[in-house]
Amino acid sequence: MPWTLVTSAIIQALAEVNVRQQIFVTHAPWDQIIATLAVLGVAVIYYGIFRFAVKIALERNARMRNASPDMGDRPPYPDASPW
Repeated sequence: MPWTLVTSAIIQALAEVNVRQQIFVTHAPWDQIIATLAVLGVAVIYYGIFRFAVKIALERNARMRNASPDMGDRPPYPDASPW
């Protein structure tokens, strides 16, 4: 296949894509709406992960605060001494 046919086919395809994009953007900005919804969806997912991480950190902090003086998992006893 000669390079001129390949080049003209590529140029024609790019021109058609350009015309479609112009019509797509000027008459129906669905790509912008879809992109906005995608960004919002990703933001909601990251917010959920952040909240979950904060929840785990707060629970771990509370467990460590209520831990025994020797940093074990058992509750502190009245006669327990760290020394």
